[in-house]
Amino acid sequence: MSNTLEQTVSTADPPDEMNAEVELARQGDRQAFNRLVLRYQNMIVSLCNHLLGNKNDGDDAAQDAFVKAYLQIGTFRGDARFSTWLYTIAVNVCRNRQRSFWQRLFKQSSTVGIPGIDDDSSEMIEIIDSSPLPSQELEKKELRDQIKRAIKMLPCRYRELIVLRDIKQFRYDEIAVIMNVPEGTIKSGIARARLALQVELKGLIDGF
Repeated sequence: MSNTLEQTVSTADPPDEMNAEVELARQGDRQAFNRLVLRYQNMIVSLCNHLLGNKNDGDDAAQDAFVKAYLQIGTFRGDARFSTWLYTIAVNVCRNRQRSFWQRLFKQSSTVGIPGIDDDSSEMIEIIDSSPLPSQELEKKELRDQIKRAIKMLPCRYRELIVLRDIKQFRYDEIAVIMNVPEGTIKSGIARARLALQVELKGLIDGF
């Protein structure tokens, strides 16, 4: 199933120039921080869109994450890569947004559809294409939609693990830093998250 998940480029920070930009930003240079935003905005927006399953919410969360990063840049000490630090902030922003959504839902005691399932949000899944027939295209779109729904239905922590490991392709140690839990816990959690996703997709993959 991992072949159906989005393949992404490495999130490694270019060592010298990025370190210089980060140091300037830590000293209050807004232009340096703006250059960092330009460097990392696509990765952060993509992450937020995947976690929230809705492009509008994801874009708003990414903006909030960069605002928080700007306000907290002075606390960055370089213990982890700058990109990992940014991802940590973005994951927490998305987590808080989801928590507040469910809190509002229960307070209103109203029936609301799960956000992001029926909208036309950006694709979370990429299927390798070799000039398929129209019928194959339709099958692939249905498969993508089903996988997006299945990921959205996972508990928040499982969804975060699937996105960070299988979609964004972070290493286990990086995810441990982002989620602030031991690496062993991350490995076992990812195994459980994948099992939960397989249960949601039971019989689906074999049918395509």
